[in-house]
Amino acid sequence: TITNNTVISSDVLDQSYGIYVNNATNTLISDNSIKKFYDGILLSGVQQSQINNNNLEQSLSRGVIVVDCFNNVAISSNIITNIPNGFQGIGIMYITNIVGTSATVSIEGNCILNTSMPIDLTNSTTNCLQLPSIHNNYLYNYSSIGVRSSQFSGNIGSSSSHGKNSFVS
Repeated sequence: TITNNTVISSDVLDQSYGIYVNNATNTLISDNSIKKFYDGILLSGVQQSQINNNNLEQSLSRGVIVVDCFNNVAISSNIITNIPNGFQGIGIMYITNIVGTSATVSIEGNCILNTSMPIDLTNSTTNCLQLPSIHNNYLYNYSSIGVRSSQFSGNIGSSSSHGKNSFVS
C-alpha cells in the first residue's frame, strides 16, 4: 500500500518515476500527490491492484503507465494535469504484451486535463484483445486524440451501455 504521500522531483528529465511497482499483487496506490517526474506512476506485471484518488501534475511523458497488468487492475478517480506535448504527453497509457488479459483492466472516473492524448491503449500481441473498461472519464483540453486504441476490439460505449466519458478539446 502506498498512500498519502507527496512526491516531487527536482529533475524531470532523468526518466524517473514518482511511484514504480513491479510484479506485485493487491497493491493500493491512493491519495498521493506526484509532481514533475518523467512518468508519475508506473505499474508493470501487477495484478488485483488499484490506482485511485491520486493527483499527478507535470509529468514529462505520462501520468500513469500500466504495462502487462491484468486480473482486476483499476485506474480510477485520479486527477492528471499538464502533461506537455513536447514528449508523449499521455495521461493514462495501458500496454499489453500478454494475450487475453485486457478485459479486467478498468479506467474509470478520471479527470485528465491539458495533455496531448488523455488515454492511449496499445496491444502489442498478434491477437486482437477486448478493450479495457473505459467509463465516466473527463478528458479536457487535449491537442491530439481523446482515446487511442491499437489492436483492441469493442467500444467505449453503445446505445445499451453508455460509456459516459466527456471529451472536450
